[in-house]
Amino acid sequence: MSQIDGPKKVYLELTSRCNLHCTMCFRKLWFDEAEGDMTDEILNRLREQLPQLSSLETVVFGGVGEPLLDAHLENLVGAFHKKKLRTEIITNGSLLTAARSQTLVDAGLDCLWISMDGFSAESYARQRLGGRYARLMENIEAFNRARSGSTTEFGLTFVLMPENLHELTQINPFADRVQAE
Repeated sequence: MSQIDGPKKVYLELTSRCNLHCTMCFRKLWFDEAEGDMTDEILNRLREQLPQLSSLETVVFGGVGEPLLDAHLENLVGAFHKKKLRTEIITNGSLLTAARSQTLVDAGLDCLWISMDGFSAESYARQRLGGRYARLMENIEAFNRARSGSTTEFGLTFVLMPENLHELTQINPFADRVQAE
């Protein structure tokens, strides 16, 4: 009997709200789209039903909204971690405080991805409107302290655009500097 293949990875967008206004974000194309959060009813159903998918390996929290704006994030990471599912977050990192970093690592987060589109303060400011480069660097340091001694991984994402193409060659030295894998 053959098993029907299902998804190996599911992306959950817990909120469509975001605290930054990034130049490349397609949210600017949505004129009348209301921002909001996933309801508790849907979250509870997902918490129960997703682990039943035998093919599922990874749950990624991310999408159009900033997942760190969601108050349920640590609980969901912990719930899926207990069900032996890999958990990942894609974030702009601006809200990643030392306390939040520790609670995410303690909940069992497997990997945190910080989306950066410039490796200098000037380039970052041009792409991530409302973001503060110095604060992001502090947040990355705090996250690295929190994950020290754990198996939690850290990576970078980079949206390649004509404005930042020249910085692509800097991704590996920058990753080494901030201890991204």
